[in-house]
Amino acid sequence: MKQIWKMALALAMAVTLVQGYPSANGKIDVKADETYPMGCGNFEVAYVTDNGGFSTIGCYNDFTQAKNEMYAHGNDAVVRHSSSKSPTKIIAMTSGVAASYSYRRGYADGSSRRAYATMDITQYLSTTTNEKITYVTSHREMIYKGTYSYNTGNGSGRIAVNLTGFDGYTNLDQVDLIPTKFLTNNMRILLGGNNDGSPWESPFWVRPRQSYYEVVQNGNYKELIYHCWSYWAKSDTPQDYSQTIGPAESWMNVGAVYYTNDMHALYTDRYFQNPVMVEGSPAKYYNYYEFLPLRSRTKFNGDQLNGFLNSRGYNEVAYDYDHLQSNQSKMVNSGWFFVNAQETYGVNALLAFCMGLLESGWGRSSIAINKNNLFGWNAVDSNPSGSADKYDNIESAVTQHMAVNLRGYLDINDARFFGSHLGNKGSGFNVKYASDPYWGLKIAALAYQVDKYVSGNDGSLTDYGTYSLGVINQYDAAVKRYADANSQTLYTTRYGATYQNDFTVILQSESNGWTGFPTTNGVRSDGALVPHKGNGYEAYNWQNSVGYLQSSKISKLSAGIFDNSQIGKVPTGDVVQKVAAVAWKDNLIAVNGQAYRPGIYVTDSNKVTQKLVVYNQYYDTKEFELTS
Repeated sequence: MKQIWKMALALAMAVTLVQGYPSANGKIDVKADETYPMGCGNFEVAYVTDNGGFSTIGCYNDFTQAKNEMYAHGNDAVVRHSSSKSPTKIIAMTSGVAASYSYRRGYADGSSRRAYATMDITQYLSTTTNEKITYVTSHREMIYKGTYSYNTGNGSGRIAVNLTGFDGYTNLDQVDLIPTKFLTNNMRILLGGNNDGSPWESPFWVRPRQSYYEVVQNGNYKELIYHCWSYWAKSDTPQDYSQTIGPAESWMNVGAVYYTNDMHALYTDRYFQNPVMVEGSPAKYYNYYEFLPLRSRTKFNGDQLNGFLNSRGYNEVAYDYDHLQSNQSKMVNSGWFFVNAQETYGVNALLAFCMGLLESGWGRSSIAINKNNLFGWNAVDSNPSGSADKYDNIESAVTQHMAVNLRGYLDINDARFFGSHLGNKGSGFNVKYASDPYWGLKIAALAYQVDKYVSGNDGSLTDYGTYSLGVINQYDAAVKRYADANSQTLYTTRYGATYQNDFTVILQSESNGWTGFPTTNGVRSDGALVPHKGNGYEAYNWQNSVGYLQSSKISKLSAGIFDNSQIGKVPTGDVVQKVAAVAWKDNLIAVNGQAYRPGIYVTDSNKVTQKLVVYNQYYDTKEFELTS
């Protein structure tokens, strides 16, 4: 069989609304060929029209050729194929978002017809044993980055996406692709359907929205709202999950709107082509409470945490879920449990308290009241109430959670470790703790509410900004026990075989070119790390648990931008990735080009390498080392 090999330089480089019809099993589906009629028997390249339909540009027998033609026709072009599981039949597009839809796949072993509750996003195009994986429920927004393979027989394939910070790959048949034109023109689109098992959802119409940040003035506070939606809809309207997440940065102007493709980089346009610039550098926004390491202390005491819950109308302890009163909560008077556990076990009481509020529905969920389980521990997506752990009382639930359960997410050697902060799907607890991609941001928003309550809503904040934060900028850097390159290495900053993203630390001390910070693992008096497993309720020793990195390996976070004051050591500037010429030379392929990516600090132990990646239409790859 003829194989077409391609080359890439890789360096660190008219719609008609129709009614649904009953299928043989009584479920309702929609005839896609009537809703979005195809203009081709194979791959169709089409424009998105102004009324939400498709106008055929041309028909092609080869997927790669169809994609090339699509890119040649600009932002509103798509590729469609009749085998796609999506109602629109879109399998590739030049710009847009992907909506997750996990229900199109049943269990892999075929033993049950219950569809998956979540879908995976993997670090690599082809799955490996060492890659990092996250997961998400249906109807969530992902930034679409490209379609890499397609199976004409069953509509499966692999696409690249970014899910709130996690760059990776997922299954084409478990998403619906939404071109940007539907977002900008507020046009309806048909999503869902073609379930593989139960629960069953019929296809539904929705006017999709794209997430964004908005700066608003709220009384004495200039605040940042993150607007986001679930794409499942009744009467065309998606479910709004927007919320105020914290104070806006000083350089942000009231009324400004920012789009982001990774939760940090800010752009003024939906296509991510016009970055927001601050002091000559591209702006990067880091929400304080979302990226504050949990190895920290809040300034608030238990009475203040209790007072916040009372201020929201909850002042009676809940005992009976079946007869729950509006003013009852299982978390009433629990504030000191969190503060006491903070001092002993080294987990920020404010963040843990707000985690409990979110996970337990303000202490009013059935598992909170019936099982004293405030944190959803072992409440899996497929059976949340039945599988959830039960505790004797609220104090024991809080103590175990802060002393033992969270230690797994704080253990540098645990598979769940992605950083010691709440985070998002790109880093932190959120990667593995919850399928909700906004879980960490929601907890951060609650922490901000508590801070405003304690501070009196006068424009000041008591706890916010207590710590200066930095992001480690070197993969696999050795964290030392003392500020000395020859001292004991406690651990390295890598997690996983190749993954590291947004590893934040508290800038606790700095002297002679070394920065000290609380270690994510507790450190015993002999220098041994406290592991997650097998040692029960061991205290976090705040004095011993300090590590050191050379200051050049940490980029300070200040006003939403990296501190680039170390000229020559912390590269800045725009990404460059360009192949200038390709030619045959002495029976070899000669590639001449330029590539540069800011933020890579090159040392003897961290060299930039170049590879030539050659792949065919089946995305089999061959790699060759390049000289530079």
